[in-house]
Amino acid sequence: MVQELVDAGRITAEQAQHHPERHVITRALSAADVPEPDFFLVPLDAAHRLLLCTDGINAMIDDVDIERILRRCPDPGQAAAELVQAALDAGGRDNATAVVVDVVGLAENDDDSHRAASDETNQGALP
Repeated sequence: MVQELVDAGRITAEQAQHHPERHVITRALSAADVPEPDFFLVPLDAAHRLLLCTDGINAMIDDVDIERILRRCPDPGQAAAELVQAALDAGGRDNATAVVVDVVGLAENDDDSHRAASDETNQGALP
């Protein structure tokens, strides 16, 4: 809900970080409904690495530290693991999942291989 308020220009990103209803979700998956996916186009000619993560990562680590980890770790698996560990070290108040994808094979990079990795933890999850 809070991200929708930010997108609508009703609150700032700074205000969203401390909003009392930042835990409220407006869409969720369930077994009863057929999920309706969101689709986003990302200009990959400008990106060398993509990060998909839960709020258990970006609520616990600021953008500067996320960028520092992504730049420091050449391996996407290592970067994902370090992001999860950094979220846990910061208090780990929510599930922390990170997927890091290195974009290769673009005009400036003739390597046709691709690498992707993920890491996650479910703090407080029951077995």
